[in-house]
Amino acid sequence: MACFVQLREAGQADAAALDAFLAQYGETSMFLRGNLVAHGLGNRWHRHGTTYWLHENEGIVGVVGYSNGGYLMCQAPDASDTFWCAAALALRGRAIAGLTGVPEQVDAWINALDLAEDAFSVRDTDPLYHLPLDYLKTHDKSGLRLRRPGPQDVQMLAEWFDGFARDTGMMPAGGMSGTMAAEVFTAHDAARILERDGTPVAMTSLNAAVGTTVQVGGVYVSPAYRGRGLGGAIVATQLLEQRRTGVEAAILFAANAIAARGYECIGFRRIGSYAGHAQGTCCDRRNT
Repeated sequence: MACFVQLREAGQADAAALDAFLAQYGETSMFLRGNLVAHGLGNRWHRHGTTYWLHENEGIVGVVGYSNGGYLMCQAPDASDTFWCAAALALRGRAIAGLTGVPEQVDAWINALDLAEDAFSVRDTDPLYHLPLDYLKTHDKSGLRLRRPGPQDVQMLAEWFDGFARDTGMMPAGGMSGTMAAEVFTAHDAARILERDGTPVAMTSLNAAVGTTVQVGGVYVSPAYRGRGLGGAIVATQLLEQRRTGVEAAILFAANAIAARGYECIGFRRIGSYAGHAQGTCCDRRNT
């Protein structure tokens, strides 16, 4: 197919217009916007530093992104086949660890890239949930305590990350071991552990933050404590903490029906779907 659409790489002068375009589709642009906020344009060293290409027609009408970790992201509503052809050309020669975005856009990109059905070991389309924090429902916090992880938690967290990999088929990003992932998690400002009567039972974090909106990610409940509403409890407790800092809304994906029910119990409402296709050694969509 001839590509009649031309994309250009975004430069520093495009930052404000790029974010303004993505903000129109805020719920499905959190990774693109979060990486822009955290790492700006031109970052070539952090694994979430992202190169952006723009499609313009009297302003930006489509964006594709490629992180230094090899993850593709997109926001291009109603884009034509020629747009995706141009996106594939922009990415020629780059290793692809995974794709994430609105399901229809991800499918269009996979077709343009001519990827085989087995190109990714994990192909998920999860329900996408949104919650204005004014509508966050309270829960019984008896015996529950949210805290930052510390060095003493690394061994336990390594086992949890290994369990996450077994549950999802996705190893920590970059091929990290469970121990390495636990050390990275422990250093993350947003990482939290939930204790029940003094026993650690679950973990959570934020994988994107833009303005007054956060995206929850990396929620994991220890197998011995599942089915007790602790996934919803840890998210609710973290979001209460975030609300005190001025955060107004939250986004998350539900990995399964049990998780979805837990999130719905604390006020989340489904607003659509979100796709993530990844190699078995990449899980940025869960832990950014």
